[in-house]
Amino acid sequence: MKHHIIIYDVDWQVLRISLLGKFVNKDEIDTNLNTLENYILKAKTYQDLHDRLFRVINLLNAVRMGFYGMKLIGSDLDKKIIQRRNIYIV
Repeated sequence: MKHHIIIYDVDWQVLRISLLGKFVNKDEIDTNLNTLENYILKAKTYQDLHDRLFRVINLLNAVRMGFYGMKLIGSDLDKKIIQRRNIYIV
């Protein structure tokens, strides 16, 4: 599947938008990471799993870019994002 199709899945966009701005406090980050985990676990085929992993990894990378702008790189929040993202990459 082409990357633009993977990224612009409507259900994914609804989920992604619901998480905007909710990775900057300790109370919400675990909930959001679990929401993303559940999203991945709902994959029905190998291709669907691949697409979902691509979306989630892309989102977590974007969260880290936001952390960079907020000077949160290296923070506990950033470390949680890196840890979860790296699980999905391997």
